[in-house]
Amino acid sequence: MPVFVGVNERGGPSITNEELIFAAKTIVLPAAEKAEALIATTGAVLTVRTDLYIEDGSKCWATTLATLLCDNPDLANGNRHAMAELITKQMELAAPFEPTRLSKPLTVKAKGYVAQTLSQHGYDCSTLKHGLSIRDIVKGNLRLGAPRPTTVDTKFYADHIDIDGVSFQYRPRERTPMGEAHHDFSIRVAGVDVPLIAVLKLRNIGLAEFRLADERAKIGATDTEASNREQLDRDYRPPPGLSRFYDRLQAATRDAGQQRQRAQAKYEAILSTWEQPYKQEGKDGCEQGERTD
Repeated sequence: MPVFVGVNERGGPSITNEELIFAAKTIVLPAAEKAEALIATTGAVLTVRTDLYIEDGSKCWATTLATLLCDNPDLANGNRHAMAELITKQMELAAPFEPTRLSKPLTVKAKGYVAQTLSQHGYDCSTLKHGLSIRDIVKGNLRLGAPRPTTVDTKFYADHIDIDGVSFQYRPRERTPMGEAHHDFSIRVAGVDVPLIAVLKLRNIGLAEFRLADERAKIGATDTEASNREQLDRDYRPPPGLSRFYDRLQAATRDAGQQRQRAQAKYEAILSTWEQPYKQEGKDGCEQGERTD
């Protein structure tokens, strides 16, 4: 039994949302307990579930977005942040609509209302799953009876990637940063961190193509996306073991050079001892020849 508590911010006493919810609970919960106890006297078991929260005015956001995009399909070219801004402006919300809500599955009731709106404008609703699906259906002009593309659409943003309309936030990999997004980032799929380089391989996207798309995404990023990307980007840092390896390599090279120098000096010393008798003998022969003449 969902219970919605509406708040008129333009009038009424000045009380907090928490106080409103607490006041509602003091009324709803005892009534629910009495109802359960009453049904229990008949031998049946009844569980009353209540859900109390402050209605912020965005209850029908999915239908509002569908109607807005159907009336003006050019608006469907924006990213999820643009969709959130459209909802905020159209519904005149006091607080900005959270873009992450667009990636969450629609309720059965909301999906029914959205499907009805899209169908009235001739769109195919078979791929309707979440808020971003509304945008993709209108943007792709997916019409009833028309063949649907079998390829999976991949779009890159500064801080996330969209695969077939589902957004996956970039996450830093637990490895030494290389200063490259395809090496340093991953996405979480079904509770598992998948390296971005593996995603690109599965999607048959080359590194040059990704680098170009990533640069374009950073140039066109919103303030939030740019801020998230700054927190993700990390400069190249040599692994801790690499400096130790270089030190050992330099020591080994230095020792090898010293051994080579000692061997060369020893060789020259031995060679000089061998050459000395022959030089002396040649000198004596020359002196005798001079006396003979």
